[in-house]
Amino acid sequence: MELPPCRISSAVHSTTLPSLREIETDTLADAVWSIRAAYDIAIKDPQHPLWAFIPLWSHTMLFVYGTLQDADVLGAVLGRPIDVAGLRRALAPGFRAVAYPGRVYPALVAADLDTAPGLLLDRLSPLDMAVLDAFEGEEYRREAITVLAGGARHLAGAYLPVAAIAAATPAWSLAEWTARHKPLVLGRETDMTTTLRQRLSARPAH
Repeated sequence: MELPPCRISSAVHSTTLPSLREIETDTLADAVWSIRAAYDIAIKDPQHPLWAFIPLWSHTMLFVYGTLQDADVLGAVLGRPIDVAGLRRALAPGFRAVAYPGRVYPALVAADLDTAPGLLLDRLSPLDMAVLDAFEGEEYRREAITVLAGGARHLAGAYLPVAAIAAATPAWSLAEWTARHKPLVLGRETDMTTTLRQRLSARPAH
């Protein structure tokens, strides 16, 4: 039996963050509160000049719409048990999850009259994000989109396809993937993410 394609990254993308060792605790705390106040202002008004800076503040929030909604897959990527029932449900207005051509996982594409359901993840560490980026590989790019969760609007990262995929492409179903493909790909994806996490966590800090 030929196994369905599994996403395997040929390159690991990571971001080197500047050191904060020389910043005093009180100064850093004041800066965090200032950023939070500015975020609260901007998120309520897309016309406000501060809106342009929101992607810099919301990099640890991630909207997932595909196989990462599965507790086993998400737990394997993050390296810890995940209770999906405890995560926030979210909607991405103006988007639709469709079947990625030639793959068993989906792509999130723009579709004005649609809304894509998913989960909103937060409190993700830089290592989490590095592993997620590597897991998604070169077929996706992480971009900021607006999502709705808990009656509020949030700007969160989402993995969008690099290739142009039509919104008319057949819809992707988590239930169908779980029934038809999960048993075949879970073992490989678990092994791959374990290796990625070990490799990335072993990198020296800069």
